[in-house]
Amino acid sequence: MTRITRRKTHWLWLAGILLESMLAVGGASVPTQRQITLDAMDRRPLHFWPRSLGHVVLGWPGSRDIDKGYHEPGGSFSPGAGSFGLSLLVLDPQNQVLATSDSLPLDQIRQRWEWLPDQELPAIRTETPSYTASWSIVRPGLWQLHLQTRPAESNRICLALRSVGPAGGPVRVLEWRDHRLMINRRWIVATDPLLTTVSGGTEESIDWMTARRDLTNWVGTNGWGCAVLTLPGRREWTVQVADPSSPATSGLRFTKLQPLLQISVPEPWFVESIKAQTALLAMSLVGWETRPMDPLSLPVHWTSDSAYIVAALARAGQLDIARQLCRSLCEPDFAGGYGPEADAPGLALWGLNEVAGRVRDPSFKQAVWPHVVRKVEGIQRMRAASRPVTANVPGPRIPQFAQHPELNRVCDPARDGLIHGRVDWQRPVLYVNAVSYLGLLNAVAMADWVGNAGGDAIWLAQAADIRTSWNIAAHSTQTTEEHAGIAGLWPSWIVTDKPAYAQLLNQRWESSHDSENRRKNPPSRSAFALAEAHQWLYLRRPDRVWSELEWFHEHQASPGLYTWSDRPNLQNAFHRWDAIRGWIKPPHNTPDYRIAAEMLHLLLDMLVYVDESESPAVLVIGEGVPASWLTGPLSVQGLSTRLGLVDWTWDKQIVRVRVRGNSCPVRLGAEFPPGVLRTQFLRP
Repeated sequence: MTRITRRKTHWLWLAGILLESMLAVGGASVPTQRQITLDAMDRRPLHFWPRSLGHVVLGWPGSRDIDKGYHEPGGSFSPGAGSFGLSLLVLDPQNQVLATSDSLPLDQIRQRWEWLPDQELPAIRTETPSYTASWSIVRPGLWQLHLQTRPAESNRICLALRSVGPAGGPVRVLEWRDHRLMINRRWIVATDPLLTTVSGGTEESIDWMTARRDLTNWVGTNGWGCAVLTLPGRREWTVQVADPSSPATSGLRFTKLQPLLQISVPEPWFVESIKAQTALLAMSLVGWETRPMDPLSLPVHWTSDSAYIVAALARAGQLDIARQLCRSLCEPDFAGGYGPEADAPGLALWGLNEVAGRVRDPSFKQAVWPHVVRKVEGIQRMRAASRPVTANVPGPRIPQFAQHPELNRVCDPARDGLIHGRVDWQRPVLYVNAVSYLGLLNAVAMADWVGNAGGDAIWLAQAADIRTSWNIAAHSTQTTEEHAGIAGLWPSWIVTDKPAYAQLLNQRWESSHDSENRRKNPPSRSAFALAEAHQWLYLRRPDRVWSELEWFHEHQASPGLYTWSDRPNLQNAFHRWDAIRGWIKPPHNTPDYRIAAEMLHLLLDMLVYVDESESPAVLVIGEGVPASWLTGPLSVQGLSTRLGLVDWTWDKQIVRVRVRGNSCPVRLGAEFPPGVLRTQFLRP
């Protein structure tokens, strides 16, 4: 199936399910599945309902967004958009429900990613007083629950299947035969050991969770079908959920998602978060495209977010995936959910170079080169603009802004040597020019690889002009723009006066943190807060970096799985969740993959980064390492930088650094004692 055909199928599914929810009957609109669920919750307040909290995508990398599973704290799960929900029940000897996976208090739940050697993707492991549930995806269209039950004496565990769930939908047909449960003549649920009977009917019955009604075939028009699978005894169970109609492959090639780099540090969550961000980013991918957040909420390609995601995956060792995603960075130009945006060309060039610099394949570099030239021309056009520049970018736009008068505007006329480009309906001049400078420098690097000796000198001069104008503007104005602190050093290195930039950042820090460096309130944009923390790392203030990291660690959207929320104004922006019996009243929008990418970049740079403010560039080892870590051994192996692959160890006396690349200056982080550095350079 071609990519165009897959996309048509995707939108036909969406059109069909929305049509069912919105058709007018007898002059009145049929309520959406979301409204149907809300009405049912009002009618049946004593029943348990999905949390609509902290959901996480558990999907095959590259699979369609409608084929991705959703998991919520406690172990509740849906195997696809508009499918059904699976929840766990704990019943006492009197057949009373003591707890459910949807209602267990969060302080009784422990979640973590579980990496098993025989699995390509990690599982989500949930531990509670009565059971341990581990959900994994075996292949496209096949999920597996490994369940260990340990109920109190005489209590029992049941698996409840119903229409509502993390991403549920109407259940109209249930069939039990050959020890398997078929749902809507599509999905199949089977257990090991085999069950001989299940109970079933409609969850509109007040006793649907505890009644014994043997199920063979059940059909209902209102979609409230349910089944209860009683799992007797204290034992281990395997439950498989299959969708035979799911495409057998996603088309995206990868091996295992566990990062290839090996890290040993005293804080386990530091390493767990690195692994988690890698998995979250990969499982969010739809075909060869990234998604800014939950794929069902925002089914658009957004170049700025995509560049951060692609670069992060490349740095974490997922180079094959990152290389395939480069096609979405190549075209279209200026892509954004709000229409064309001015930061897209510069960030796309950076993302392409982050991959191209690690790929030893001249044909790949030659293939992306025409796109590099075109994106440089886009930056040049914005910088030379004497009138507004517009562009028509194909692809879906966020519906509520579809008629915005500036929908196709990229930038206003340039002033004072700087691009006045549009991003998020704002004109963040410092940010747009910082990433445009970054893009030009990365284009120069790629020009060297393809033997272009002419254009790169011109681009380098233009980058220098932008840098000069940027620093004049940054020093002469007290900017309040939201984007001001997110790109000066990381990732652009456009700043020439670090003390002045630190002063700008310090004003922002003091307005949002108390005297003990603790955050006063949640950030308005979590991704931007992490980007500002990254600036502090480069300014040699790891104390402020750790202050932010500790806040994020304590405020996870799905505790233990290292996800966070952002951009609440884009929650359900395309109204696709209106067609789902799940995610009904979410307090946040999660996962957000720009946050995941920013977090991954920051954590990796705390271990190793390249200081581009120096000439030649300096390899910095352990700038984010706190003094408390130095009381024991440390080890980092296989961390990729543009200067080469880096390994380093600390044995409480000596830091030994090995670089598979050209010789370069090396500097240790601020907390290491002087005179302990030993370096070795190997031919790549």
